[in-house]
Amino acid sequence: SSGINAEYGVFAIIASMEFIYVEAPQYMKSFAMGIYFFIQTIGDTVAILLVLVVKYLTQMPQLHGPWICNNLNHGKIAYFFELLMVLMIANMICLWYYSKKFRPGYYDIRFRVQERF
Repeated sequence: SSGINAEYGVFAIIASMEFIYVEAPQYMKSFAMGIYFFIQTIGDTVAILLVLVVKYLTQMPQLHGPWICNNLNHGKIAYFFELLMVLMIANMICLWYYSKKFRPGYYDIRFRVQERF
């Protein structure tokens, strides 16, 4: 599991660095990378909190057993993965929406024109 996360992290960082260094204005490249790592840290923290919240909320007796427990044979881990699937679909819809609004090179060209005058 940690090997897969490490590989994902490497691919995500490389793709993000390439995108930032191609699209960000020259004077904002390091700031944009800092923002990327900050958002990555927030995402990791939210993932930990999601596991803790789901584990706490599903301990209630009316839910017929916890979703996440120490013995996976007794838990309902499939429900947790279904919740993750719904969150990922919502994330994909948001990404699609904002990617449609994105125009490559727009900000860099606009700032270059302003710098000439």
